[in-house]
Amino acid sequence: MEIYSSENEQLDAIRRFFFNYGKIVLLVILFCIAVVAGRYYWESTKTSDTMQASSDYDRVLVALMINQNDAVSLAEQYIAQHPNQYGVMAALQLTQYLVKKEDYANAEKQLSRVLTYTKDENLLAITHLRLARIQQQLKNYDAALKSLNDVKGNSWRVEAITLRGDIYLSQGNKEAAKAAYLQAIELVPLREEQSMLEIKLNNIDG
Repeated sequence: MEIYSSENEQLDAIRRFFFNYGKIVLLVILFCIAVVAGRYYWESTKTSDTMQASSDYDRVLVALMINQNDAVSLAEQYIAQHPNQYGVMAALQLTQYLVKKEDYANAEKQLSRVLTYTKDENLLAITHLRLARIQQQLKNYDAALKSLNDVKGNSWRVEAITLRGDIYLSQGNKEAAKAAYLQAIELVPLREEQSMLEIKLNNIDG
């Protein structure tokens, strides 16, 4: 009889609990279900978006490779819609395409966009170097030298100094070009690279 009474008390306690807190428990359960479902939807959507971005990027590459009539507009539209790693890669590919076409003004525009899309230090350094070369082609020497000021990291120092010398030479500033080449020679560890810089140096007065 004690057991039966105890079980009834337990059932009554359970009923009272759900009567008092049933709505809260139900809301918690529904919230948990919503969170799980939302996360699943977000992950599936993200995967789908990534696959679509990859597929569209391949289309852009093919269009540039086969010199498709609307290749540039297709690439520019893709880049504008993807301010991420895909947009960066597409912009770099488009820049290479435009340089071959000697459309340096548009190539400069694409590299400027890359600078706003990435924070990777190495990629930023490479982009500033490429930008400086293009600005040199445009005879925008002051902008080119300014771009070189933004090249960070010892790995790119020699290349930046050498390009600075090239730009000075394009300006007709032979003394500044010599100083840059000499500085680069001091920093280069390999004799082969030193020889190439020495050729540049000797050609100034040659």
